[in-house]
Amino acid sequence: MMAVVLRLLGISAFKKDASSKMVLEEAQETKLKETFGDKFASLFVQGLSEHTESNSVTNSSAATDAGGLGEQLANALREHNAQSLDQKMETVLTEMANLKTKNQNLETLVAKLSGTEETLPEAINPNEFKGKAGVPVVMKVNKSMSAYASLEKFRQTGSATSYAGTTIDVSELKTEFGTFLNVQRNIEIITQLFQGFTSSKYFRQVLAITEYRASQALITSVVQQFTSEWTPSGKTKFTPIIVKNRRHKINVPIKPADVLDSYIFFLYEEGLSPDQMPITKYIIENLVKPQILQDIELRMIFKGKYNEATDVEENDAATPPEDAMDGLETILVEAKTSGNKGINFFVPSFAFNYLTATDEQILKFTSEFVAWIKPMYRGFAMNIHCSFEFWRRYRVAYKNVWGQGSGQVGDFGTDKVDFSNNTLVPLDGMYGSPILFATPAANMVRLRHKNEVPNIINDVQKSNYTVKLFGEFWMGVGFPIGEAVFAYVPNGYNPKDSIENVYGEFDQFPGETGSDDSGA
Repeated sequence: MMAVVLRLLGISAFKKDASSKMVLEEAQETKLKETFGDKFASLFVQGLSEHTESNSVTNSSAATDAGGLGEQLANALREHNAQSLDQKMETVLTEMANLKTKNQNLETLVAKLSGTEETLPEAINPNEFKGKAGVPVVMKVNKSMSAYASLEKFRQTGSATSYAGTTIDVSELKTEFGTFLNVQRNIEIITQLFQGFTSSKYFRQVLAITEYRASQALITSVVQQFTSEWTPSGKTKFTPIIVKNRRHKINVPIKPADVLDSYIFFLYEEGLSPDQMPITKYIIENLVKPQILQDIELRMIFKGKYNEATDVEENDAATPPEDAMDGLETILVEAKTSGNKGINFFVPSFAFNYLTATDEQILKFTSEFVAWIKPMYRGFAMNIHCSFEFWRRYRVAYKNVWGQGSGQVGDFGTDKVDFSNNTLVPLDGMYGSPILFATPAANMVRLRHKNEVPNIINDVQKSNYTVKLFGEFWMGVGFPIGEAVFAYVPNGYNPKDSIENVYGEFDQFPGETGSDDSGA
């Protein structure tokens, strides 16, 4: 019995008091009572105090006393176990009785429902549950607004004369913005903002505050033949390129009188009522957000060149989107000039200009570029990113050279370069560019700040006859490891020049000349 107690308590021997008698600590005695019962613990403590370590309950010369104590302990243990079993059995019987009662109640309810005719649920207006947890809230348009009164007449009559000279009260529109800009809507806006521009799927998203620096390196071979001496092998090469995260904003003035006319005809063409397409949703979804995405793709992430704005005062002229960050094309151009980023730059075997090259030269140039990529990267299924114009020249050249006399009609060949794992992938933001570049997907990153959600459009103010929209976000792009980038960049190319040549000034409509700062 002594061995059982020692094992239970996790000790090899009991402590002794000043008279060399073995004793139990208070915690040990408590554990003994919880496990074997109060009677067993009391008898064991009594027997322990009556025997020294040399005359213990397990090796006592008083066989009668020891035998009697051992029998008493065994009886106490049997009584404890019997009591525990009775208690457990009583608990089980009680639970079974409760389950039986519940089952009888359920059978009664089923019988009652079976004899009752089923009724359909009534329609529920979600607006009645505004603010209740777990219930979606649908925006309720205030049709008492002057603009919606005109819209209702137009929707009913189809005549535009009913709203002639009508505008939207600025305070009313500001109120509607406040109702509309809830968390769910902002999350949808931020999702499209960071995933909606057309080239976004080719970037690996990285969280960063103001900049990002890669933490991986290249290394040479490390395996060698065994010798008994230390012969170090393996050199690391690491040219981390700092990718800057830039802070951007939108300050959009909305003049309701200018929006109302286009909004009405949008409703007419789409067949939607004001409840389905309130004016605020129209402004965000069809005016502001598409322009944000277009600015990111066509002016910023490829051809942008950061130019810090200094000494800016209220009502100064806005800065162009392309001044807000360095795009990938700009990064490559500047890296070729500096020569200190570790990026690999391709030099063709002949003078090349994709605009004037022959079909054979286009194919030869592309084949040389693929063959030039370092062997260790040839196993990657890397995309060769280029402009739409280069991609089209390649496809036409391939068909002209290899399609002649082959009986092929229509499209011929694919975007995958022959005898390689590389595929030509045109990007919208690289329009008109002569640059080609390839890198593993993980090395083409776009940065965002982890704390910007959901504040893209985060404030609405009114000023005289204008509603002002305020918003901000963070974004940056780049290549963390230079040695993993393979690019062709011709001399003298300036990515930023093509923005104005193709799309004009940022504050002009297509085909417009001069500047217009009158607002949206």
